Amino acid sequence: MNKQEPTPGRWLRALTEVYVVALTLGIYPYTVDAATDLKRLITVWSVLLLALGYLVALLRKRIVARPPGILGGIVAVYVGYTLFAALYSPHRAYAFTQWTTSAMHAVLYLVVAQLYSSVAQVRRLMIVTCAAVAISSLYGFSQYAGYDPFPWAQRTTEEYRHLPSTFGNPNYAGHTLILALTMVVGLGWSKGSRRYLLLGVPIGLHFLMTGMRSGRIALAAAALLIIFTYLAYRWTQKRARAVPLAIAGTVIAGLLGVVLLLAVYRIQSGRSLPLDPSLLLRYNSYYGASKMVLNHPLAGFGPGAYVIENPPYWTGYEQLWFATESKVNEHVHNDLLEEAVSAGLPAAGLYLAFLLSAIFQSLSMALATAESARRPLAFAMAAFFTAFIMDGLFGFNLHVPVSAPLLFVMAGVLEGLSFNSQPLAAPRRAMTPLYAAAAGFAILGAVLGTGNFLASYNMYYGEVYADHKEHKRALSYFAAAHDWTPWKWEPLCAMGQSARGANQLDDAIVWLKQSLARNPNHLPALDALARAYADRAARGAAQSAAPANPEADLRDAEAAADRVIELCPGLSETIECRGRINSLQAVIAMRSGKESAVSTGFWKQARTQLETAAKLGTRNRSRVQRMLAEACIALSDADAAQSAFARSIEATPDDETLRAFLSFAAKTNRYPAFVDLVNAAIAHQRAQRSPDRGVIVRLYLTLADAHGNMRAGDRDGENGALVNALALAPGRYDLWARYARFQDFQLPPLKSARESIVRRGEATEEIPAPIDAILRDPAASARDLSLAVTAAGQACLNSAKNSPPEMLRQNFIWIANALRSQISAVAGNDSEKGKALRALAPLFAALKEGEAADQILTTAESLLSGVDRVYCLLEHADLLVQHERYQEAVTAAERARALAPDHPLVMFGLARAYASADRRTEAKAILDTLMNIPRLEKPLREQVEQEAARLR
Repeated sequence: MNKQEPTPGRWLRALTEVYVVALTLGIYPYTVDAATDLKRLITVWSVLLLALGYLVALLRKRIVARPPGILGGIVAVYVGYTLFAALYSPHRAYAFTQWTTSAMHAVLYLVVAQLYSSVAQVRRLMIVTCAAVAISSLYGFSQYAGYDPFPWAQRTTEEYRHLPSTFGNPNYAGHTLILALTMVVGLGWSKGSRRYLLLGVPIGLHFLMTGMRSGRIALAAAALLIIFTYLAYRWTQKRARAVPLAIAGTVIAGLLGVVLLLAVYRIQSGRSLPLDPSLLLRYNSYYGASKMVLNHPLAGFGPGAYVIENPPYWTGYEQLWFATESKVNEHVHNDLLEEAVSAGLPAAGLYLAFLLSAIFQSLSMALATAESARRPLAFAMAAFFTAFIMDGLFGFNLHVPVSAPLLFVMAGVLEGLSFNSQPLAAPRRAMTPLYAAAAGFAILGAVLGTGNFLASYNMYYGEVYADHKEHKRALSYFAAAHDWTPWKWEPLCAMGQSARGANQLDDAIVWLKQSLARNPNHLPALDALARAYADRAARGAAQSAAPANPEADLRDAEAAADRVIELCPGLSETIECRGRINSLQAVIAMRSGKESAVSTGFWKQARTQLETAAKLGTRNRSRVQRMLAEACIALSDADAAQSAFARSIEATPDDETLRAFLSFAAKTNRYPAFVDLVNAAIAHQRAQRSPDRGVIVRLYLTLADAHGNMRAGDRDGENGALVNALALAPGRYDLWARYARFQDFQLPPLKSARESIVRRGEATEEIPAPIDAILRDPAASARDLSLAVTAAGQACLNSAKNSPPEMLRQNFIWIANALRSQISAVAGNDSEKGKALRALAPLFAALKEGEAADQILTTAESLLSGVDRVYCLLEHADLLVQHERYQEAVTAAERARALAPDHPLVMFGLARAYASADRRTEAKAILDTLMNIPRLEKPLREQVEQEAARLR
């Protein structure tokens, strides 16, 4: 390093090296893409700091400025032309934000070109870069060994087995690994630098484990170029001839190699091209991209717009891929083609000219230099750019968050090394505007890049909550993501889907339409819009108040679904949605009194669509078959309806399907067929390795309904089905309540059922203590019944949180009555019976049986004595207050005080009874007495204070 070099240059180079390390190793697990999002944020802020730092140093005359070279001119024209393409794009806002990535890379190139001019500086940068990549590879090996401290990695995916490392994806890793390998070879070329080859060990092993085929071709092409350059120079002894000959020879050799490989492949396999799924998808994407270029050859569709405009150009294979995998190609997997799609053939030509110029300049430097340390670095850079261009023919190297910035860093380094060792400074007046503009672009890029990162952060948490069906919380995060990136369609689509999940259909439709305004070919948004319109139409058909026009909603739903099917004909879920739309149209037509031919036509369309969805293998097989059965019923095809119901139950025997099938069986007197199908479904479920007991119980209950609904009735069949259900889930109060109703609440058959369940031993749960106490033989003791009452009360309290009052009553009233009878009949002392009855009264009160609770407490009081009787009287007083029998409550409380005149709880209970009877003076007097007790327990004192405050 030149000792006279100004300090700012050293600091800015150090910042560049820190940036490269952070770029390579940075990951953040709380964004949608744990690697990409943070790396892009690191790039925009690092470029901003470098640009501002260099501009300040330039303005203060603390640094030497050099005019851009040939590469700089190409970069400037490229950035300018892609800006024109962005502004010309039909998706101007989105394309412009994507263009800023190119602008940031150009700024990075401009600054690095000014900072690096010596071999030592370049070697240091390469060493730092390769060391960072080697560390990343070591982390990849820890992933392979099963240790990964970062929760974003999905260990079950195919990609994970190929070591995504800090790149988040093995392909992303491979793009950088091949570049790092070219640097490692350049560093280890000289005799005194062999130790740097050690960095290539983890990098090379990591590269091999990614299984990246294009990377091997790229490295082979880079090696071939260096060999041909050496041979051409030995032959011609002229740099001007050797370099073009070497490049041409590499191209020809590469083409011949491809032809030879294809010939060998054809001989071995009989096919002209390899047709594995990955390559087949690339061939199809190349075809569609080529058609896009032919349609817009000069300005393309705008930077980044490939993902928006590509679906109409999909081949059948790409349509099938989306239909089965729900994935799209966001990139062409060919940099040149993607540049042509984004900004036209001129942009692709400029990009190719940039890389070829870099290769030419690197080789020329290697052959022209007399400095032994410079030559290997120049050859390494030639190999770097060759590998980049070759790898980019099979991937999207220019859009990967690590390899793309490294390209422009190395281009800047090449530009810097190309200057003389003591360059002439450019006039500051000429350079300042250029770097001021660069700083301005950097500020813009940092603002937009930060917005992208924060949007991804919010999208991550929105998706987490959406996966847990917490749609309202998800919606708030998606809205924040939209605020940060209003030009994107993904947050708006997610907002629409969450709003639909929260049944906010009007909002869902608005947001989904806004999403489609930004990306009219976004299939998830189109599908969600069709469903939202259909949901609103169904709601409107059921509730005449809203919305006003369900027919219009169904027409809009039909249009959205048809657009999806036009873009992807094999998407079974949307075809299913189309069938649902036709079904709703048929129902509305029938209700509106239109001719039967109209509704019949809609039902026929629905049947066709649903049959197609079923054949394509929809994920919602049970629902599709159920809707198909409904269409067949409407078309008076009972046999087809029965078959559809059977297939639906076979797929997933859910409650809705079972109810619909049972109703169909009742109307068509097909109970025997229904029973046979349900029994077959039970046998199928029981044969599973891990049977779902809940599903089997549901099937038994449906079977019981069928036996009970038969014209002659099949009491034995209904009994057997209910006992079978209880045998699998004896801990369910609702099943016992149903069986008790079936047996008219007679205990002998219930006891027989209990004995059968215990004997069979199929259950994984115990019979609830209250039921077991009722049905046990010999009968339970008074103490056992008291414990059973407590358990029943707690179970009732727990069920009350999630059960409506009527269901709560159905499930527990029979238990309460049975316990009451058992307690009254049990042999034992009166005190134990009284305690059990006292504990039972709150259960009756909770079940809204106030009169029974009153009678029970009256009986309990007669059986109790001492403090137990006092407490029973207080509880009786509270019950009477709840039923507005205030004078009787006062009487009960006064009787309690007569038994325990100085007990604070008794005094407080009497005060509350007086207050409820509007005897405020007497109540206040008792409360004042309580307040003057010095050691009154704190909880009771607080209650006394609250009651006194209420009476003021």
